[in-house]
Amino acid sequence: MTTYSQSLKLTLIGDGEEAGTWGGTTNTNLGTLLEQAITGVQTIPMSNADVTLTSIDGTADQARNAVLVVTGTNAAVRDLIAPLVNKQYLVINNTTGGFAINIRGSSGFSVSIPNGASVFVYCNGTNFYSAQQSYTTGNFTVGGNLTVTGNTNAAAATFTGNVAALNISTANVTASGAVNAATMTITGALTGNVATFSGNSSFNGTGAVKVPVGTTGQQPSPVTGMIRFNSTDAQFEGYGGSQWSSIGGASAGGAVYENKQIIASNYTMTTDYNGESVGPITIDSGVRSL
Repeated sequence: MTTYSQSLKLTLIGDGEEAGTWGGTTNTNLGTLLEQAITGVQTIPMSNADVTLTSIDGTADQARNAVLVVTGTNAAVRDLIAPLVNKQYLVINNTTGGFAINIRGSSGFSVSIPNGASVFVYCNGTNFYSAQQSYTTGNFTVGGNLTVTGNTNAAAATFTGNVAALNISTANVTASGAVNAATMTITGALTGNVATFSGNSSFNGTGAVKVPVGTTGQQPSPVTGMIRFNSTDAQFEGYGGSQWSSIGGASAGGAVYENKQIIASNYTMTTDYNGESVGPITIDSGVRSL
């Protein structure tokens, strides 16, 4: 009696069977079905619905292929359902709509394939697993955005896009986009356009923290809590919610406080605060100090 292998569904010819025709069956096994399993690339179109891969005894099908290229348009995350047998796949999510796809069996664990990503997965007959959960050696280059739901640990990291991670621990980080992390431990340099921390920041060592430097005309759109060094006024300044104000300290070992002698822009005293200045003071024409 003819039977079939469990994973690849190759035809297993019984003793004395298929006299005069066994050559055709063998050629199909070797020339079609095994080639599908080793080198086959199968396009799987999706139409905003889950897809169950065809799996047929002794005949070419979808599930036997080594590479699954998923296409079509989805309006939500969709599932690619494969047989629960020992099998490896490279799954490529080429769908439009921006959604991930999951590869899974009729039960057990699934693996999410982000939109635009290619992921090696395998099934052990019960669950699907990612075969590339971590990168531990060599270089890892990201040309777009990197989103990490766990921790990121590296000797040094360079990104040409944005970085979003729960925790980052590295010697140096260089990013041409934004860096966002709940916790970031950097023993070297952080270089990027924008770095956002949702927690507190601590700076250790005996060096210094360099803040942005620019003229009065280069002041950014203000957000409460901003600090910078104003090169026009040669002083540190901060934005307190209504206006930029100087952040001063005493010179000469704490003995001398300095103030400028010209008021060149409107100034409004903070409610319930007093102010003082040592003259003479020149107030430019049209300037109001309230």
